[in-house]
Amino acid sequence: MLTIRGSFGLMMKLSIPNNNIRKLYYRYILDHYCEVTKVNTNEMSICFANAALLGKWKEMFMFIADRFKQNSSNRSTIEGEKIIHGFYMACMSFNPYYLMCPEIEFNHGYCDIFLMPDKRFKDVKHSFIVEFKYVNTNSSAQEVLKKFEEAAAQLNFYAADGEKLSSSVGKYPRLACIKK
Repeated sequence: MLTIRGSFGLMMKLSIPNNNIRKLYYRYILDHYCEVTKVNTNEMSICFANAALLGKWKEMFMFIADRFKQNSSNRSTIEGEKIIHGFYMACMSFNPYYLMCPEIEFNHGYCDIFLMPDKRFKDVKHSFIVEFKYVNTNSSAQEVLKKFEEAAAQLNFYAADGEKLSSSVGKYPRLACIKK
């Protein structure tokens, strides 16, 4: 399901019409992925609940990172940040506690993922702004630190957008995910 976003000469520019359709696509990808690989969705659900209800975000992101590492090869990272971003989005589509908002505008910039609490769950106390950065495996510690500082600066810039974040609840940790 796509919608026409515009045209380019005689060709149509197509896009995913809304977040619900996007989630359907990611869920389809993850369902197919689960058929091919072993992902324990019960364990993933526990990680999601711990992040949403207790603020234990590291467990959730490490779980997804470990699954990416187990089920990918060097060729998987040719696209760099895009493939990692897509994998996280597919896994996050199973997270019932959040409305997953990819590439949402904050303060005239676009964060990779904003996890906004679903209002149906009154116990959710945390929101998350996520920025992904990719460095090559042979990158030096200084290069990794530079990417981390770049992501931190972007996240702090996004977090300054009080208007968007006021619709969210509680704390909103800013997470920089670095893939090496």
